[in-house]
Amino acid sequence: MLFHVLATVLFTGDTLWVDKYKPQSCSELVGNNTLVAILKQWLFQWEAVHLHGATAEQARGGGQGKPKDMTKKAVLLSGPPGIGKTSSAHIIAKWVPIRPAMD
Repeated sequence: MLFHVLATVLFTGDTLWVDKYKPQSCSELVGNNTLVAILKQWLFQWEAVHLHGATAEQARGGGQGKPKDMTKKAVLLSGPPGIGKTSSAHIIAKWVPIRPAMD
């Protein structure tokens, strides 16, 4: 009985509720807008900086802490569960012609 109730609550048709209502664009992400913008900027200039020797632009947007080093070759998204790391990565990956390495 409990399984049937949970299945009814979590599934809507063929899709999990969390998948059906997950953010589909940057405007639907809540919180960390500045960090998402910096990540997108870093990703867009990655090829020019690392493959063609261009100078990295300064990170746009305010924020606290030390300035972001836009010349790094890799990025690590970290934090507690449920803050939007995977959603942010998938949404930003839609903007560039790459396939995310996490699925």
